[in-house]
Amino acid sequence: MKIPRFTQFVFTVVLLFILFPAAAHAQAPMDLAVHYVEGTPREDEIAYEVSVYLSVTSGSGLPIRDLTLNDLTVAEDSQKVQPQSLRLAEDEPIHLVLVMDTSGSMTGTKIKDARTAASNFVTRLQNGDQAALITFDESIKLQSDFTSAPGEILNRLALLDAAPNTGTCLYDAAYRAIQTASALPSGRRAVILFTDGVDETASGGRTCSVHTVEDVISLASQGSTRTPLYTLGLGNRIDENTLKRLAELTGGRYIYSPASAQLETMFELLTEQLRSQYILTYKSFAAPGAHTLTVNANHLGAQDSDTRNFLLPALPARITFLTPTEGETVADGLKVTVAISGGGETITRVEFQINGNVIGADETTPYELEFDLSSYAQGNLTLTAIAYGENDDELTRSAINLLHKVEAASIPPTTASEPVPPPAPEPKRSNPAILIGTVLAGLGLVIVALLGIMLARQQKQEKGEEQEKTLPQVRAENAHSVADADGTMDSFQGGPEALGALTVEASDDPSMIGLRFEISSSLTTLGRSASNDISFPRDNPVSRHHAEIFEKNKKLWLREVETMDSSGAYAPPKYGTFVNDTPLGSNPVELKNGDEIRLGKRLRLRFETYAKANEEDAKTFDEFTLDEDADRTVDQT
Repeated sequence: MKIPRFTQFVFTVVLLFILFPAAAHAQAPMDLAVHYVEGTPREDEIAYEVSVYLSVTSGSGLPIRDLTLNDLTVAEDSQKVQPQSLRLAEDEPIHLVLVMDTSGSMTGTKIKDARTAASNFVTRLQNGDQAALITFDESIKLQSDFTSAPGEILNRLALLDAAPNTGTCLYDAAYRAIQTASALPSGRRAVILFTDGVDETASGGRTCSVHTVEDVISLASQGSTRTPLYTLGLGNRIDENTLKRLAELTGGRYIYSPASAQLETMFELLTEQLRSQYILTYKSFAAPGAHTLTVNANHLGAQDSDTRNFLLPALPARITFLTPTEGETVADGLKVTVAISGGGETITRVEFQINGNVIGADETTPYELEFDLSSYAQGNLTLTAIAYGENDDELTRSAINLLHKVEAASIPPTTASEPVPPPAPEPKRSNPAILIGTVLAGLGLVIVALLGIMLARQQKQEKGEEQEKTLPQVRAENAHSVADADGTMDSFQGGPEALGALTVEASDDPSMIGLRFEISSSLTTLGRSASNDISFPRDNPVSRHHAEIFEKNKKLWLREVETMDSSGAYAPPKYGTFVNDTPLGSNPVELKNGDEIRLGKRLRLRFETYAKANEEDAKTFDEFTLDEDADRTVDQT
């Protein structure tokens, strides 16, 4: 007779409190585990949809199934994010690798009870679930590859038996299982590792595995092989600390059974935990690469948190039209400018089409084209931009609709039927008195201009010392006015003391491309943080405090900023700094006119220097010779 599921669950609860009272009291009142974090690029914007697989159990190991979004706090790279949804993942397929210990210590009742408990666990798998079976002693054997038919796994389990006088290659078995699991989609996948011993040979004294526990943790925590390890320990010969470490550092859980008679209860509890996972989602604007997620749960007065590292894949290349925009009315003269973000692939050219016909291409940023639409009839046009890679492969395309309005035609020449214009009047003869007055007026203007120049020069000499004293303060105020409260640079106002300028040529933020920032301070800081003089808040490969441009001997130099890492050591920006594609290194580099500066992977800036007037040649002003100071005074007025 088949026992109802609810009755089984009640029986499990009773056994937990009867069999494991010490463990129940030793555990925390709540245990949160983040099993897996997966980010996928969104189609509608430059962002990611992040799915977080997690579970929360009580101190006795029973799952908590009534969490709400209000119970959770989520932080990405230490910055709080707003979750979008939370739901139980009980109906989503799960992909499992079941790893069973068949070493010599498992002979007799242990292997018999293990066969029964594992078989019942497999029968509880649902439609769409897939499982694989691996056994291990001193050798690793794939008994069954992934299958959604539980009968095949059950047949293999029925033949399971311990191999007398064999060791336990525990870490090699775990390593092989993670490799097997990584062949299937990420998300709800896991390795179930069952053992009654430690990694050792039959004779003891040395380890059996080629791989170490660190190898297993590393493989289960990186890249496409990320997989939670659920470790199941039996008896008193296990290395409990190692099994807990394997589970906690990979996003799994550790479950313990003191005797083989309770293995059925242990596997039943494992089923409940797997079926009680949550999926939490949020939107991320982080850059591709490694990140850290922390989730904190506070439920009915109990709380716990867990942190998991995860990777965001490269964003697909996207084309954004800067000019014109969707639905815009255009005349015969059309100028197209597009920006490309994401991808990471090398763009060899951007091709432009109107109504499917190629009208031109551009190979350098900013990607733009000017085109005459006079040959096109008035009406709707479809403008398309296509980006191509190194092998002439199409990487991405984007299209917008325009309304072409034909410009008014020129008025044709006059015909015989049109009125004849009247004859031109005779030119007036010059009046000598008017000529003399005009000359005197011009001479007066010149005299006034000279007097103004002399007065300005005198004022400059009187205030020169005071200006020199206050100039550093003015520069500092200009530098700090660059960043708005939201971290953008739209409000930057250049001044007469500008030493150079930076123009954004490529950025993860399309709105930044083409912006120009003047450098008017003796020290200008660059980075992702809004506290910098010039900040790039959406260029995540740029460090928070990345580089500095400073003045020395009336020239501008670039150097990297070293910041303290988690170990207390100082380190340069993670993704480097480059001038004309040459790594900057530890020594400052003098900036030359036209240099290209790259911060991190994709942010590219073009440097322009402002040459100061230092020639000794005299200047002229309407045939009057002036010295350099006078000329510069005119510029300031």
